[in-house]
Amino acid sequence: MVISMEIRNLKDDEIGAYTELFNKAEFDDPEFRLVTEEKMRKWIFSKPSNTLAGHYAAFDDGQMVGVGYGSYDPRYFTEEVRRGYFTIHILPEYFDSDAGKEIFSKVMAYLRSHNINRILTRSYLSNSEKVKLLESLGFEQTPYQRWAMKRDPQGVTVPELPDGYIMRNLRLPEEMEAITNVANDAYATRGGFLPLTPEERSKNIYFTDPKSHSGLFVIERLADKKMVGAICSHIDRNFNKLKGVKRGGSYLLVVIPEERKKGFGKALTAASINWIKEQGMEEAFIGVNHQNPDAVKVYLDMGYVRFDGIQGFEMLI
Repeated sequence: MVISMEIRNLKDDEIGAYTELFNKAEFDDPEFRLVTEEKMRKWIFSKPSNTLAGHYAAFDDGQMVGVGYGSYDPRYFTEEVRRGYFTIHILPEYFDSDAGKEIFSKVMAYLRSHNINRILTRSYLSNSEKVKLLESLGFEQTPYQRWAMKRDPQGVTVPELPDGYIMRNLRLPEEMEAITNVANDAYATRGGFLPLTPEERSKNIYFTDPKSHSGLFVIERLADKKMVGAICSHIDRNFNKLKGVKRGGSYLLVVIPEERKKGFGKALTAASINWIKEQGMEEAFIGVNHQNPDAVKVYLDMGYVRFDGIQGFEMLI
């Protein structure tokens, strides 16, 4: 499909139309969440490097049919590598047009103007049209994959913990700093991780939704009252209503390095699954970086199966 497109910068008064486009284009993603214009604005202006200058929209006869943007975060720059990020949302019926190619051409010029020399992007594998588009633009797959996995929440027993440890609910807001520290310590063993502050971590939906707080579990070491592991549970009720499903998710499974190999990951996951079952859900969902073999093993051992995933792509320029 070859159509004469108008490609130009997104305007502030078009963010509402962009929000509608996003919700239509990404609806089939397994982790889709309906976005409001307010949230879209927060995304666009969340960092100094994220501005409308990097956003380009495609119009067919006045109708917005696609939006792509380039962004970058100087905190991730090294002497050799200046990473930029490309994201694109296109109405399904326009993947066969030149919209994606023309949007990317504008984004590429924008990122080049900021001396970006490596562009990263991601796509769900189930979105075969987007994968095809990225590969046609010259992107190549990276080792990064984030698996989407699920299981029936029935029939799970929480294993006993070793002596000297207990599992309990997280206490908010007084323990926000403690769980942030546990997560930062756990993720520090991964390359390229930047620690979050308690304020940044607290913005996650499972902390802001009081209905999820009974599904926030931590493991405490009794000898010094130190939190050594955690998991968060959440029911995305908007997702369930839109999709006509009953699904709950487990997130932020973390155990500090010196307390691993004690069964804490399985115990926390089991507690989260049981909580999801108690909320009347019929499916337990998780997402996991497949380069985190310890977490992958926990989930496979707990009966999760992979059904989709996010694939990383990159381009050197």
